[in-house]
Amino acid sequence: MKPTTKAILCSLFLFPGLGQVLSGRKKSGWIFIGAELLAVISFLTSAVRTAWQIVNQLSGHLDLPDLFAAAHEAVLETGSTLTAEAFVILLIWFASGLHVIWVSRAAEAKTDPGAPHPEESRQRK
Repeated sequence: MKPTTKAILCSLFLFPGLGQVLSGRKKSGWIFIGAELLAVISFLTSAVRTAWQIVNQLSGHLDLPDLFAAAHEAVLETGSTLTAEAFVILLIWFASGLHVIWVSRAAEAKTDPGAPHPEESRQRK
């Protein structure tokens, strides 16, 4: 397996930024890793906070039918930002994947003079 293919697969399927680090782009790799870690920590913090808000709103509801209705209302009332935070996580993952693909194509163009450079293929369009 080519090192560039390995870098792409690591960034897309293991963790964003890992492919950049493996391909020698340590600065951009650590930026993606740090951004992803911050987004995941923010997501988990919000999830725990939302769960505790729901639990606090449900205290005192012991009847099962009332509990389900109260849980539904509590979820709607919390106004969680989990969707936005999950979107940020996916956006960072996607950006990291695109970046490592672009960097890998540029690296292959340097090592293989016959391969098209990303800038050249963009200029042709």
